[in-house]
Amino acid sequence: MPIARNLHFTGRDKTLRELRRQLLLPNPLSRVQILHGPGGIGKTQTAAEFAHRFREAYGIIWWMHADSPAGLETSLAELARTLGLCDSDDLAPVEIRRLLFRHLGSRKHWLLIIDDADNLTTDPAAVAAIVPPQRTGHVIVTSRSPNWLEVGRPFPIGVFDRAESVTLLLHRTDRKESPEIADKLAAALGDLPLALDQAAALIEQTRISFSDYLKRFETHWAELLRSGKPSADYPMSVTMSWEMSFKQVEEQSPHAAEILAICAHLSPEGIPRRLLRQIAQYAPPGVGFILGDPVACNEAVGKLASFSLIDADDIHLHMHPLAAGLARYRLTEDERRTWAGVAVRAMETAFKFDPAFPSDWRESGELLTHALAAAKHADEAGVLPGAVRSIYNAAGRYLLAAARFDQARVLLERALEIAIAVWGADSSRLSPIANNLGRVMLRLGDSAGAKSHFERALQLDEKAFGPAHPHVAEVVNNRGVSLYMLGDAPSAESDFRRALAIYQKNVGQEHGKIAAIVNNLGYSLVSRGELSAARTQFTSALKMAKETLGKTHPTVAAVLRNLGHVCHQLQQGTDAKLCFEQAAEIDERVLGPDHPDAAADLAGIAEAVELLGEFPKAKTLMTRAAEIEEGMPKPDQSHLAERYTVLARIFTKLGDTDESRRFKVKADLAISAAARSGPRREVLATFSLEA
Repeated sequence: MPIARNLHFTGRDKTLRELRRQLLLPNPLSRVQILHGPGGIGKTQTAAEFAHRFREAYGIIWWMHADSPAGLETSLAELARTLGLCDSDDLAPVEIRRLLFRHLGSRKHWLLIIDDADNLTTDPAAVAAIVPPQRTGHVIVTSRSPNWLEVGRPFPIGVFDRAESVTLLLHRTDRKESPEIADKLAAALGDLPLALDQAAALIEQTRISFSDYLKRFETHWAELLRSGKPSADYPMSVTMSWEMSFKQVEEQSPHAAEILAICAHLSPEGIPRRLLRQIAQYAPPGVGFILGDPVACNEAVGKLASFSLIDADDIHLHMHPLAAGLARYRLTEDERRTWAGVAVRAMETAFKFDPAFPSDWRESGELLTHALAAAKHADEAGVLPGAVRSIYNAAGRYLLAAARFDQARVLLERALEIAIAVWGADSSRLSPIANNLGRVMLRLGDSAGAKSHFERALQLDEKAFGPAHPHVAEVVNNRGVSLYMLGDAPSAESDFRRALAIYQKNVGQEHGKIAAIVNNLGYSLVSRGELSAARTQFTSALKMAKETLGKTHPTVAAVLRNLGHVCHQLQQGTDAKLCFEQAAEIDERVLGPDHPDAAADLAGIAEAVELLGEFPKAKTLMTRAAEIEEGMPKPDQSHLAERYTVLARIFTKLGDTDESRRFKVKADLAISAAARSGPRREVLATFSLEA
């Protein structure tokens, strides 16, 4: 629980009792309750009070902020580590999630709270995916939207009644004010819990009376209306109560106000304190000194917390999303540009992603939401486009590795737009982004689009570096992959051989990228039916990949998968099974059990054991492979057609003609869908290289 119990929490007794009753109903959907209502209504505080009030009923309580799917995955991973379910940084988030769900399914008394799911309202599946399928415990989701019917039951939260509002003001401030003036102040604040709490915090800190606060409130309201700055995004009472707190902090501690402005340009939830020290070097001298000095920084953070503008623990700072939005909204254009620039420069340095080191992916995932928030705000403010481009490109690469291809494509396309605007369409600096975008397009099945991006990158690199540079080799190899996918095997092989010759000349005979190109040449041999020669080629690539990248790298798994396919075609079932099993062990550990590469491994094992006559086992494995691929945002219909065809064959061997007939129909439908979506993708794994 990152939120300590609010000792000033008031009211909601009936609400909390009813929420508990709903969660205890036998219907599995009722075990997920969606607390919904407008901003400032108190959804987060209600969920937090529920957790504290009923803590004795649960063995596990875990709070998650739904700022993004990546943030949810990271939070689940932290829960799994806290429970001692995994002790390795090499496990992918989806694999950790599988371990956690299995554990939670064996327990009854647990509570997960998914706070502020508004960013995911267009993608309820992102929340549904982290709700344990075995609903043996309870889940509370807070959101402005009630539209989560496929996830759980809506539970509306309304404003306080007037008696609750007055009680909160009097209790929170410990003031002996008349009920009449408290009633007037509550009315001015619209009985919104967040506005009431914010007003009470300022009254408590400044020791002013309710009447004085009400006069200031009315004065600032008039000023706000005259300035033409009211925002329809926020309730006016919340806007005004926070605005008064902002002004008070500016008067008492200008540097604390500047720290708040910087934090408002990051993701509001879970800002690591260590990140503040990294930001120090990019901030103006005054606030930079404060951020770099632990004692001074703690004092400034304490000042913000005393006005309820942030919550803070030993590791993280937390801002209410409304507070973050209003903190940005109230800034002048120049101020927004300044603080957006500070945030994006800091995150460009802090957020790094290297796909060669899966053990570092965890840290990348933890910083991803802050990097993307900083880039988004800087992009909107029109500052430091180079840093924005750098973050979008790095984040696109991370999401590509995490198999979130659509999100990767959006970021990389924006990175390319920025690069063209800054450097022009003929700059060689565009090449890495175009190359990465091509790699994403390959995974999305758009081989023609991928080829176009690779050829653009190749033209730029050849002009800048000459025809024999390693950058050129990488992009030539990638173009070869797209050509192969488009059915032009001879041209693809020519590209692979050219890339290999360039690399061998520049880096020697052994290198991780050479292993990838050697693998791709094995692909070409398979297309010509030279299976024994292809097996030799894949064996060579496997040895090189293990020596240069390590035995548990995803590249090793992909080569093993290719070797397994060749062994299967050579009717060497035992060897094929061993290759696929080793590939599955790597991919499930590093990429996760729901990754498409893990599905391909399972499908390979299934066909190998079918060859060995183990039909029930083959059925189970192939069914699981199909389920994984069906669950992808954009399932590869050509792969699904293959899975369904094999399942139809296996059911025939098992004597189940009805299931065999059903999967034949599904295979035909998938084949038709694949024909409409473009060229068929191959079963074997090729490598597109990062340049």
